[in-house]
Amino acid sequence: AFVGRLARQKGPEVFLAAIRRLGQESTAMRFVMHGDGELAAWVERLIETAGLDAVIERRDSRSPVEDTLREAHLLVVSSHNEGLTLTTLEAIALGVPVISTRVGAQGDIIPSRALVPRRSRAAARGLARLIARLSANEVARERLWSEEREREGELLAHKPASTWFSEEISKW
Repeated sequence: AFVGRLARQKGPEVFLAAIRRLGQESTAMRFVMHGDGELAAWVERLIETAGLDAVIERRDSRSPVEDTLREAHLLVVSSHNEGLTLTTLEAIALGVPVISTRVGAQGDIIPSRALVPRRSRAAARGLARLIARLSANEVARERLWSEEREREGELLAHKPASTWFSEEISKW
């Protein structure tokens, strides 16, 4: 599943290119593209032009994101630029493993084996490879999610920056 604003930053075209790269494999899979945004009409045209409308279900903000994530076996973050996405944290909380482009702080939670370069072509190639491998291997998805959950716990156990800053200021 792709969950995000349909905007340049989120790389919806990279997600579509990854599905297109799966070729015949994609016909055995179901993809959900969940989001609204300024690129919605363009994304719809890309889906239609690429002949992907049979394998991609489009959802907008009228559908709860939680429903999409609960149905997903994998969250794909195809962003060109990002920090740590809220959808990454939401997916992991719901037991969904995440694969992502190597952007921002995604690597703080997502292991390197589930990260791909953020350049569009390399990202599409890498995401397609990961989707194919993980869709066929429930044990690998479970292992990935477990590691992400552990790394998320470690990250969230750190002292918040505001607390650290206040403590530092009080020392002056």
